[in-house]
Amino acid sequence: MRLTLMLFAGLVLAQTPLPEKGAFEGQPTVVLANDKLSLSIWERGGAMVDLVLKDDPEQISPLWNPVRLARELGQTREAGGSAGHFVCVDGFGQPSPEERAAGLPMHGEAHFENWKIVKALKSGGATEIAFQTRLPIVQEIFSRTFRTVDGENVVYIDSTLETS
Repeated sequence: MRLTLMLFAGLVLAQTPLPEKGAFEGQPTVVLANDKLSLSIWERGGAMVDLVLKDDPEQISPLWNPVRLARELGQTREAGGSAGHFVCVDGFGQPSPEERAAGLPMHGEAHFENWKIVKALKSGGATEIAFQTRLPIVQEIFSRTFRTVDGENVVYIDSTLETS
């Protein structure tokens, strides 16, 4: 019985803890992965910045990477709020004069805020990570949940926006 418990404890400790942390272009990320794909999400701004199929030998991501583009052109650029697939809440593009006067940046404020993890779990073959961020200028709470299922090369995303 003692050996069985020790083996079980060893298996639990050997699993990758959720959420898995990483880095992309020098910025901290949370990594959501299954047996088919890996998705890196910036902790600041919640942008999906790196999506690769694990069986792709070149590990090419289809997501926009302005830092890599600058590097390939012999230039330098620091990673910022806009890369990959980022969230434009509340607003897309230039803010109106009234929004600008209130301090609202281009594409809203969600892609500049720190996103906190409110849930990270693996149940059966599904892995889920939920984030939340408070948008201080527009007084809203933005929540986003990412989910993968083993054997699938899909990321399911749910988003909600509520007033705070």
